[in-house]
Amino acid sequence: MKRLMALLLMLCIALTGMALAEDELYEEVDDSEFNEDAVVPVVGAVYPDKVLSDFDSNSPALYTARMTAYTSGYVERDIESERVFRVGDASARGEVLYIDPTWVIMRYQGKLAYVKRHRIFSVTPVDSSTTPPYGTQKHAYVAKTATNCYVRKSMSDQDESWVVLNPGTTISIWCMYDGWAVVNYMRSYGYINLDQLTDLTPVSPTDNPLREDTPIAAYTSYYKMVDTEKNHNRIFNIARGSELISGIYQPGDVFDGNKIMGPYNKGKGYLPAGALSDGTTTTSYGGGTCQVSSTLYNAVVNAGLTLNFTDEKEKDPATGKAWHESWCYEHGIADYVAEVAGQDTLTPVFSCESEAVGRDREDQPDYKVRMSAAFCFSNKVQMLEYYHNSSWLEHGGSPEHAVRTAFVYQINKYLKDKNLYKKGESTISFQDVQDCLVYVSSSFSTRTSYENQTKKAITNKFVSQAMTDFLKHYLEVYFLEKPEEAQKICQQVLVNKQSREHAEKTRQSIKKTLSTQIDLANRVQKFVDCRTKDASRRELYIVEGDSAMGAVKQSRDSDYQAIMPIRGKILNCLKADYARIFKSDVIVDLIKVMGCGVELGGKHNKELATFNLDNLRYNKIVICTDADVDGYQIRTLVLTMLYRLTPTLINEGYVYIAESPLYEINTKDHTYFAYTEPEKATFLKEIGDKKYTIQRSKGLGENDPEMMWLTTMNPESRRLIKVQPADVEETARVFDLLLGDNLAGRKEHIAEHGAEYLDDLDVS
Repeated sequence: MKRLMALLLMLCIALTGMALAEDELYEEVDDSEFNEDAVVPVVGAVYPDKVLSDFDSNSPALYTARMTAYTSGYVERDIESERVFRVGDASARGEVLYIDPTWVIMRYQGKLAYVKRHRIFSVTPVDSSTTPPYGTQKHAYVAKTATNCYVRKSMSDQDESWVVLNPGTTISIWCMYDGWAVVNYMRSYGYINLDQLTDLTPVSPTDNPLREDTPIAAYTSYYKMVDTEKNHNRIFNIARGSELISGIYQPGDVFDGNKIMGPYNKGKGYLPAGALSDGTTTTSYGGGTCQVSSTLYNAVVNAGLTLNFTDEKEKDPATGKAWHESWCYEHGIADYVAEVAGQDTLTPVFSCESEAVGRDREDQPDYKVRMSAAFCFSNKVQMLEYYHNSSWLEHGGSPEHAVRTAFVYQINKYLKDKNLYKKGESTISFQDVQDCLVYVSSSFSTRTSYENQTKKAITNKFVSQAMTDFLKHYLEVYFLEKPEEAQKICQQVLVNKQSREHAEKTRQSIKKTLSTQIDLANRVQKFVDCRTKDASRRELYIVEGDSAMGAVKQSRDSDYQAIMPIRGKILNCLKADYARIFKSDVIVDLIKVMGCGVELGGKHNKELATFNLDNLRYNKIVICTDADVDGYQIRTLVLTMLYRLTPTLINEGYVYIAESPLYEINTKDHTYFAYTEPEKATFLKEIGDKKYTIQRSKGLGENDPEMMWLTTMNPESRRLIKVQPADVEETARVFDLLLGDNLAGRKEHIAEHGAEYLDDLDVS
């Protein structure tokens, strides 16, 4: 590869250093055919002198095109010469064999003749490489403006100009003829008199050896111009960023745009200007430099170069070096899909491409659209991405509508044709397809309508229609040619549908269950509420069994302390599915009592994610269990339930554990409560030679009310442990290890750490 001249890659920003036009230039533009009605020449300033005799009825055509009404074809390049044919129908199409600045040679109904260029419109290339749509066509030259340079709307020095370029501005040129350079401005074609240009340099010419400073790619970007102070600053920042990245880079050299252009502050010479941040317009120093970066990026992409990305702040844990990754997809989006999907897929990657010509409305001109798509099916990876004119469409728009329609249509047709639906069974939805689809599309059009200024979706009706027909056709061909893969795809989609419907039934059941309110006619069994309605004072004690409930009930402050008993051992919510969880009366009752709802993870449970912290009826959720193995287990199961269904309560500090004493030590003058073995040893040392009695706690149910109030219920003397998971992921890992399905991990943990807990075993 020859030297990459970053200067020229960058300098293809045609707006760098330009003066503002007197009138506002609007961004809503038309990328229709050249002059909206003529063939686009691809390369070269010189047209070979070809005549009718150089062609015959079998000569290959460059394009097909429609002709205006009353179009005439002549024997010579002269409207006074003999007329070969006359067309009175604007829908008539002919074949273009040759072009020059004024005339084309056409073949119509087997007859060859000269036709004026302005009589040609709706041009479609026979060979897609001849005149690809906007965004794929490579620029042929770059040049600098020698003087104040006018970009005009036609090839006339008298015609209106779009914008004035300052001297020394570098521009990229699509082609040249008849003393004019054709440039792309605001996604339309503009014209510059060649007398105003200097330093004309070809871009990757095939017939001449490259000089060391010859660019290998060129790209032109644009933006809306408004005559405001902020826009002056934006233009200044673009020029400043372009100036900073000027230079020649050898193959293997590292180019870091942020290092070279940054930091983006006043000290670097930047001015405050408008910039986009997460779709929101802000003002910051260096606003506009993203224009430089994106232009350079597109130039490199269109040149097919390898992109190397290095993040020196992020280290590779395997090597300890800066994180580095390279991209160069030889087969375009097909390689990208293959990389994302990985090795273990249901089907190999399938790719297809096509072109179409049409219009969004009858009163609008025709335009071209070029479409390519690549996809595979996987039950492990799911991704949908849409690109248009080299830009990512976050919200899709027309391409997304096409994908939804085409895939559902073809797969539904297959399932019906193969009688795979049960009697009365509903048909599939796109969600069922999306759950196993890895899909990327890239489209280009010469006319583009965006949903809004953020340009995250396009709204072209013809693009949607063309892509729908395109995908339907190729999916039909794909299913016919690959019946085994078609069967795998459709069976997986059917499984996804059935899983979704089962989940929906479960959701409806859960929704009905959780929507039931606590009232006089529907009381939670054995639940004892408190009197105050002030949620900031209310406390809920979750206790195990009726005996513990009796002791707590007698010792509580009924004004603000409520009691919820756990009947038996609660379900392990970490291992159970939602359907089983919400069949548990204990869990459902507890959720009703708390009043805040649940947080259900997963895309199928969005409508059940009705958790609202404002509806929580208590300021403290206190888990109160015996200080033995069974009590610890129940405590852990309750925590697991809260962690899975209401994790916010833990994260926000509403969940507590009430410590209960292990020992009651009595002397003549004092009673000691020891919550741990070290505490017991400390108290005994303090008592010394005094007579004492010591009693191990047998459970909360055997504690007298005075002792329960003193040790467990009284805010002044009780011990509460606030559950504060510093690391939610670590908490999840521990829960999964101890209570989940990781049997091998649990065995390993017990083998490694079991000896540490032998003294705590309640065995005899």
